[in-house]
Order: sequence, then structure tokens, then C-alpha cells
Amino acid sequence: MTKSELIDHLANLQPHLVHRDVESAVNAILRQMGNVLAKGERIEVRGFGTFSVRRRPPRTGRNPRTGETVEIPSKRVLHFKPGKDLRDRVDEGVHSQPHDLDPDSDAIEEKRTSPSEGPPVVEDQDKNDKNDKHEEAALPRTLDPPPKRVFDGRAGSE
Repeated sequence: MTKSELIDHLANLQPHLVHRDVESAVNAILRQMGNVLAKGERIEVRGFGTFSVRRRPPRTGRNPRTGETVEIPSKRVLHFKPGKDLRDRVDEGVHSQPHDLDPDSDAIEEKRTSPSEGPPVVEDQDKNDKNDKHEEAALPRTLDPPPKRVFDGRAGSE
């Protein structure tokens, strides 16, 4: 997902917000995160992970073309350590945990169908968990396959 896709997705989830306000909020968050990391501080987002800056010590390397020895200076590099919740969600798959911002995905389970029956169908798990027998069941929705991303070798293309 690119930054513009994230902004569009959040704007669609929050229709009461103007698109440029969502864009400003996302840009402000990312700018602040960059400022904090540039100062060498760490950022911890509970349930998601921790961003930190680590120091790589100087070392001796080799120029691959000439084989000549080259001194590589120390540098600071970004490090991300995913939180346990994120690691578990990634390990279990896309539909394993509810998404806090998406009201339609708060308990979605994918039902597999045979290839002749068409695309997979998803249903709300909540209807199975509710004790209220008077509540209407949600209609099943089909899942479209995600768009394919092609890397053409140019910088900035994904």
C-alpha cells in the first residue's frame, strides 16, 4: 500500500472528514515520526511495533569491480521490530484479526468455495456470536483478487 492509497482508504472509512484533512493528518504523523527518528529517539506503537535508530560500526569492505579495500564509515540505520500482535496477525493471515478503522471487517471470515463455484465468499462472524435471534444476518460478499503489482526496474515503481 502506498501513502496515497492509505490516505484514500482512510478518507473512505471516515466520510465525515474531507480528503485533504486526512492527507494533512497522515503527513503530520509521518513528518513527526521522521523528526523523532532523525533525533535518534525511538517510536513505540503498542500492538504494532517499535521504530528505532541503530548505529552500524565502521568496517572494511571491498570494491566489487576492482577488489580494492575500502573503508566504510559508521552510519545510523533505521530498525523496525514488529510487536507481538502484528507478528501474530501476519502469521495467521489477512482476515485473522479485526481492523480497528474498518467497520466492515471487524469479524470477517473467509469461506472457501470450490473453483467451479466462483470467488470466495465472506460472512460476518458476528452473526454466529450474537445471542439476539431477532438480528438480521448480513448478506455474503465476494472477495475480488488484489491487483497485481509489477516491478519494472525503475526507481519508485512498485
